[in-house]
Amino acid sequence: MLQAGAAAWVEYCSTQDRMIDLTMADLADTDFSGILFESCDLSGTNFDTANLDRSTFRNCKANNTIFSNCSLVKAEFAECDLRQADFSSAVLRGASLSGCLLAGADLSEISVNKCKLIDVDISNVSLDKARLTNSSATRVSISHIGGGALTVDKVIADDLKMEDVILSSLTWKDSQVTGGALRDVDIGAGELCKLTIRNVKIERFACRATATGLDLSVSEIQESDLTPLGLSTAIMWNTSVVDCTWPPQTGKTNWLGSHSTSPNLLRQPVQDLRGISQVLRREIADAQFLRERFLRSTSLRSRFALRLWGASCIFGQSLGRLAVWTFILMVVHALAYLASCHALFDLRRKPQLALTALRETVESFFGLKSAGDSAASAATSAVLTLGQLIGFVILGLFISVGASSISRLSAE
Repeated sequence: MLQAGAAAWVEYCSTQDRMIDLTMADLADTDFSGILFESCDLSGTNFDTANLDRSTFRNCKANNTIFSNCSLVKAEFAECDLRQADFSSAVLRGASLSGCLLAGADLSEISVNKCKLIDVDISNVSLDKARLTNSSATRVSISHIGGGALTVDKVIADDLKMEDVILSSLTWKDSQVTGGALRDVDIGAGELCKLTIRNVKIERFACRATATGLDLSVSEIQESDLTPLGLSTAIMWNTSVVDCTWPPQTGKTNWLGSHSTSPNLLRQPVQDLRGISQVLRREIADAQFLRERFLRSTSLRSRFALRLWGASCIFGQSLGRLAVWTFILMVVHALAYLASCHALFDLRRKPQLALTALRETVESFFGLKSAGDSAASAATSAVLTLGQLIGFVILGLFISVGASSISRLSAE
């Protein structure tokens, strides 16, 4: 009856009052374009390499049905049971699937383009080398995937649920997900680029793919490593971050004051995120402040001042470095004091001169002795006066850095 054409098949179906049995039929390499399959039992039917363009499958049972290498241009699947169906290397273009169950199906090397997926349950399927492009997905559930490489490009998804999904490779680009949840998802390699994931709950998300330009606004991220999410390019407005592992946010500053920003520094202003501890929030805020200062400091004078600030105390964050530089300055001042007294070259014969010079330096730095306390030469008085000025500046720095450290401890 199928061979007689679409009209004869429709007329035959209208005379049937129960599900039409086509189980285990061999219909491979046949043209069934435009055919309506309604309330049919297609379990085990072989449609391999068949032409099913513009065909409609409505309320059909298609367990273990073979659709491999089929052309399914503008085909429609509605309320179908497609468990263990074989869609390997099939081509779906302009097709639609609604209310379908695809548990255990073989979707390897399938090409899905310009399709609509609504209320589709995809679980325990093979997705190796599958491609989904220029399509939309509404209330689609993907779960219990154990491997494979998937490509998703220009797809708009609403209320997408992914759970217990492991992919060896995922390329997901220029797409948007609104609502839903991503739980226990592990991506081995690939690329996540220009991907918007809004108002989605993300739990235990592991990714080793390259991520750039993600928009995670209004989403909630829990128990995940944020390192591979490309925080330096991500948009995270009003995003909640709970019990997550953060990559280092503080940059590195060398002894000459040259500062390099962390490559994983959060792009979004930290005040736009929720769920971050006060200590981490302060750390990120300081790093973002330094990044902005260096970007805005274009004059030679301002950049020199920043370098000096970084070299002396790592921008107010290190008492240890300030102490080291203070000791170096005191040694230099002691040598200058000996030179002003014409005693620099007498250290070998009189090593006690070094202790005398250090004592004078300490007293000068801490204001315990003024230049006029002794009958010193003009040069020595100038050195002692300079020591006092340097001491006052260093004392101010110690107070500032110490107060900053205390505020951090109180925040903890």
